[in-house]
Amino acid sequence: MGDCGYVIPELEREEDLIAAAKHISIIHENVNEVEGITEIEKQLNVVQEKIMSWETDQSMIWDSSLDEATQYLNAADEARKFVEKLEALSSNNKDCREKELLQRSHDILQIAMTRLEEEFKHILLRNRQPFEPERVSFRSSAEDTIDFSSVISLGDNSVEKSINRDSVSRNSEEFIIDLVHPEVISDLRCIANLMFISKYGHECSQAYISVRRDALDECLFILEMEKLSIEDVLKLEWRSLNSKIKRWVRAMKMFVRVYLASEKYLIEQIFGDLGTVNLVCFAEALKGSILQLLIFGDAISMGPHKPEKLFPIFDMYEVLADLFPDIDSLYSDDAGFCVRTDCREVLKRLGDSVKTAFRGGRRIKLRGGGKTLTIFLGWLDRASGDFDGGQNPSPISHAVGPPLTAFHEFEMSIATSVSLNPFPGGGIHHLTRYVMNYINTLADYRETLNFLLRDENGEDPVLLSPDMSPPTEEENRNDVSPIARHFRSVASILKCNLDDKAKLYKDPSLQSIFLMNNIHYMTQKIKNSVLRHIFGDDWIRKHNRKLQQHAMNYERATWSSVLAPLKVDGNHNSDSVWKSSLKKRFRNFNLDFEEVYRTQTAWIIPDQQLREELQILSVKVIQAYRAFVGRYNYFISEEHIKHSADDLEMFLDDLFQGCQKSLQNPHRR
Repeated sequence: MGDCGYVIPELEREEDLIAAAKHISIIHENVNEVEGITEIEKQLNVVQEKIMSWETDQSMIWDSSLDEATQYLNAADEARKFVEKLEALSSNNKDCREKELLQRSHDILQIAMTRLEEEFKHILLRNRQPFEPERVSFRSSAEDTIDFSSVISLGDNSVEKSINRDSVSRNSEEFIIDLVHPEVISDLRCIANLMFISKYGHECSQAYISVRRDALDECLFILEMEKLSIEDVLKLEWRSLNSKIKRWVRAMKMFVRVYLASEKYLIEQIFGDLGTVNLVCFAEALKGSILQLLIFGDAISMGPHKPEKLFPIFDMYEVLADLFPDIDSLYSDDAGFCVRTDCREVLKRLGDSVKTAFRGGRRIKLRGGGKTLTIFLGWLDRASGDFDGGQNPSPISHAVGPPLTAFHEFEMSIATSVSLNPFPGGGIHHLTRYVMNYINTLADYRETLNFLLRDENGEDPVLLSPDMSPPTEEENRNDVSPIARHFRSVASILKCNLDDKAKLYKDPSLQSIFLMNNIHYMTQKIKNSVLRHIFGDDWIRKHNRKLQQHAMNYERATWSSVLAPLKVDGNHNSDSVWKSSLKKRFRNFNLDFEEVYRTQTAWIIPDQQLREELQILSVKVIQAYRAFVGRYNYFISEEHIKHSADDLEMFLDDLFQGCQKSLQNPHRR
């Protein structure tokens, strides 16, 4: 027991010592904390003084000096560190003083972040580089678009030049330009990094988005793109709409290839260290602008499409299809999913508009000149009136099917084109020029058309030849492209219409000249352009044979009667009677030849080669006349031989010049 009484007091003394030591330690910790808090407070006061010193100053920090800007950034960063340190302390301590300092730190940091947000906007605005589309080196798509409504008034050379368009390059090219002065990029990046690590990233992102969204709106203004709703677009008259489509085509290429690519580059420079922030900023900043452009495209796909209005839709489709890989790449992340989807939908709807323009229609039969032509058309009310100038009933004998589409309306307008009077001089008819220029222009979009139409089901509107001749082996091939079938259809309808227009001429010779002029124009247009690959050489050979046939018809109709008096006659009867008959034959030849000269100098063959070929055919006249004169010039006086063979040869050169002349006075030509 005695031992126990000894031990207990010893233990009590050790516990007292331990408790005393702990107490002393707590006192030291409290003293250190108090000293640490005091030091933090002192440092916070310094930071606060620096931050608040600019609150009374109306000038911008980054406009003053680089040193001031650096000091402010450092002060803001210190405020952020104080917040983090005090938050760590306050989580283990409920000291009121620490909470007070933490609140002060938050307040100072918020003031600094608000100021940095303003500075960030100011730097973006002050250092924005002007957007100058004219300084971009690639060719504008506006130069590639065609206003086909004026083709009829243009000469063929002008048309050829205007439709020799560059197909939109399928190779994606990006032109990066500086949208903000490069010298301030590092400052913007520093501000952005600090704001994001200070948990003010949303404010920084919104600051960027608001400034750049205005810049993007200005860009569209420079590119002459108005903000139009779908309803606004559908109400526009064609002239105004066509002008806006041209601007859209140009703007889309410029906006995607230059501005969007440059905007993404700018965002990556500023927010590239912050994960996916740059992707979100890019999508949000450009959402309104790209949507504005796509809404216009969507509206165009909805509108009614007349034949002459198809070309702008082709341009829009091709440009958007060409730019889609760029858009897909620029918006490759989840943030850009909506833009990619909208773009794909507009592209599809534009493509559907093209398909619709070439599909559907009604199957009808056209009667003209004893021939029947079966085609797919519609809108029969547009075909009212006579097919051939009122001499035959309406050519439409049967029709069934849905309403007419744009391309079939074009076919119908050819088929039902009525002429009440023959075309002057037997020249190339306006309809022929228009149709061939139209399909020649359309051929420039052949790849797009074949791509869109090849996968379509249903019967192609292949026509039976107007003369009901069987199709060639080439035309029967299954690999003939959809666009080739459509173009051959148009050529057949045109040829049928020209046959009827030729019948308006009373003179069979002029009928042949008219058909030669127009068929030659068609074949040359096809032979000397990309249309050759569409129609094929068989088509050209077939129509060259028709050309030769009409030439022979002309020769027979014109010169057979003229040459009749020059036939050698073996019946000489009496000398006086025979000489009288010989004089009469010379007189009849002169009268007939002079009538041909008077009439056919007024006719016109615009193509020099065709004109010379017909003049070569007339060499038989010279040969026959030369032989006749050589045989009989000894039997009659020179006064009855009015023209020499050399004179006739020169006279033949005057034919088909479109300027009527007379040989009543042999010395005046």
